Amino acid sequence: MAEGPTILATSGGLRANSRGRAEFHRLVEYGVEVSGAHGRSPKIATLGTASGDQRAHTAIWGQAAATAGFEHTPVED
Repeated sequence: MAEGPTILATSGGLRANSRGRAEFHRLVEYGVEVSGAHGRSPKIATLGTASGDQRAHTAIWGQAAATAGFEHTPVED
């Protein structure tokens, strides 16, 4: 368990669930678990450079974050 704020940097982190909608992969869930972000909404920022900063891709991340109860902030130019 982390004693202070924790940053987990990873590539990816989304998968399709049984309904075909995006949700966070277990790696992201594990990162939140060990970060100590209990009792408050975890914060996640996404850098969409690899996807060309496409709004649709950013929206998918936002939807997955909302479903998981995370605060989502896209990092944009």
